[in-house]
Amino acid sequence: MSENLWEAATWRKGRSIKRIPPLLTSHSTLSHNPVEMSAALQQCFFVTDRPQVAPIQPDDPPPLTPRNFPPITKEEVTAAIVPTSNKSAPGSLGIHYKLLK
Repeated sequence: MSENLWEAATWRKGRSIKRIPPLLTSHSTLSHNPVEMSAALQQCFFVTDRPQVAPIQPDDPPPLTPRNFPPITKEEVTAAIVPTSNKSAPGSLGIHYKLLK
């Protein structure tokens, strides 16, 4: 199996193909078997023996002090979203204003 993920991904080349081409398995042979291919991909991309990591680390920054949100009324929210287009989406989430309304 190639060490370069993007080189391995070029097999598609923009065509719609239903099957993945054969992969080089741990036995150093090409395999069409989905179970063997899955095991080869799992061995290459997933760590099997992960170390335990404590949720709190010594170099963690101190916690931030909580801040109160300013009060927002229903009328303010309504005034902000009523004039918007139902087909536009604010921000990187891509949630349309129609859903917010």
